[in-house]
Amino acid sequence: MGKTITTYLIDGTPQGPRMVYVSNKNCMTIVVPRSKMADILNRKELQKYALYILLGESDEGETKAYIGEGSGSGLINIVRQFRSLQGELHPKS
Repeated sequence: MGKTITTYLIDGTPQGPRMVYVSNKNCMTIVVPRSKMADILNRKELQKYALYILLGESDEGETKAYIGEGSGSGLINIVRQFRSLQGELHPKS
């Protein structure tokens, strides 16, 4: 049985922030380039509980991932946490 995946381009461009939904599921994925994080803070979808993964590279070129969760104010707290993690993890946009 197939599923439909819908991608909504928040700013109208495939390189910008986007939300991805799977049919018949109560979840979504938000993909946001680092340079666009501040642009999405006013979205109501960001007020929900969320899991997140920040991807980047170490100074030695090794892939690193930081996995966390946001509750209450959801992804708005994640963006704030992300800003504090920039010295530890350098995500690429």
